[in-house]
Amino acid sequence: MRAMILAAGLGTRMRPLSELRAKPALPVRGRPVIAWLLALLERHGVREVAVNLHHLPETVVEAVERFAPASLRVEWSHERLPLGTGGGIRRMREFLSQSDPSLVLAGDMLLDVDLGALAAAHSASGAHCTLLLRRDERAATFGTIGFDEAGRVRRIGRRFDLGGEKQAGVFVGVRVLSPDVFERLPDVTDDTEFEDLSDWLAPARRARRPGVPGPRRAGGGGPGRGAPATRGAADDSSRPGR
Repeated sequence: MRAMILAAGLGTRMRPLSELRAKPALPVRGRPVIAWLLALLERHGVREVAVNLHHLPETVVEAVERFAPASLRVEWSHERLPLGTGGGIRRMREFLSQSDPSLVLAGDMLLDVDLGALAAAHSASGAHCTLLLRRDERAATFGTIGFDEAGRVRRIGRRFDLGGEKQAGVFVGVRVLSPDVFERLPDVTDDTEFEDLSDWLAPARRARRPGVPGPRRAGGGGPGRGAPATRGAADDSSRPGR
């Protein structure tokens, strides 16, 4: 299985620390955040990882070269200008689409999730994309994704709302993608900046085109834990899917 870690962000909310190191390279308990993510991916069967770079890229490269498990092969995607989450994923679509499914993780999150079980549940569901959410009492601060009884995403923050929401969860930055979801990418150039949720997955859901199931969810538990849920949207751990 292949994965991608999104590590190109500017880290403005972590200034002044992020003026010294990119967010994924900042230490938590003596290890860079990205080191924890690489270990998590390796533990759940990932053997090839792409990492995109822009802000202070040398700090991320140094962290990966020092802490990456020996069994992981790392591929770099250097972004001259920031491409956003969607643009960064689009640039690595050939790499990711060769894995069924692939994983995409935010490079600034600490997670304790059974990614293998999540990927298996995603594949069994037939979803194109799964977003991992969690229930969190701080939801009003972070914003949420809402989903219906079947787990299909109905709302993304304040940017996208189809109605019919029954539950909601905070997105923790984990996406599980089937190869065919890349066929739904916006028709833009490789240097176009865009976001995956608002500019790619939400429009596909709104259009209700044949073969494009709406966003769906995966479930999860308490802090630092996640588990796959039913078809459809978002709960403690979420997913856009069919």
